[in-house]
Amino acid sequence: MTGTQTTNTTGTPLADLDLDGRRWHVVVVGTKLNDHPKAVAALLARGYQVIAPRCREVITDRRDQRREVERPMFGRYVFAGSMPGQEARKLALVPSVQYVSLDSRRRALVLPVRAVEAVVARMQAGAGIVDLRPVEPVPVEPAEAVVTAPRFQPGQTVRVTEGAFAGWDALFVADEGERIRVLLSLFGRQNEARVRAAGVKAAE
Repeated sequence: MTGTQTTNTTGTPLADLDLDGRRWHVVVVGTKLNDHPKAVAALLARGYQVIAPRCREVITDRRDQRREVERPMFGRYVFAGSMPGQEARKLALVPSVQYVSLDSRRRALVLPVRAVEAVVARMQAGAGIVDLRPVEPVPVEPAEAVVTAPRFQPGQTVRVTEGAFAGWDALFVADEGERIRVLLSLFGRQNEARVRAAGVKAAE
């Protein structure tokens, strides 16, 4: 894969990633404070490529104050790229790695390259950090202000167009007004998520 010189500060430089030549697995790091950076460093030292996306978002703290934070985009999940000949099951033996996500056959899950490319593209667009901060609404004339959220049928395939899962396909579950519930196939499992209705469209 060719790319810019944007750098993944907690993994392999984005321009050096070999997305097509490696098998990409999902490892879960430990729960201790420093397990995330320790696991990334240990994986790199053993010849794995690592994608550990970070994101920037706005949160509301206990004092009801809004502030920007930077955090791992997928929590304790990290993507590790193995070369042919590297045993994926040995990923679980890497220091500060708790376990490796498995598929239905109890083998190390291999992510579709398309899913990994989507994450890397978001990182490249944000100079290594995925920007999840809300976009300020653009004022419109009253006649244009009424926007009807698209309606979908349960089980219909939809595409998320914004947020952490932009570009991912999902199954529509339920409409909750400004937000809808969808099922995402994430790391080998079906995970339910709530996303903005305006940030979802029918899949092509």
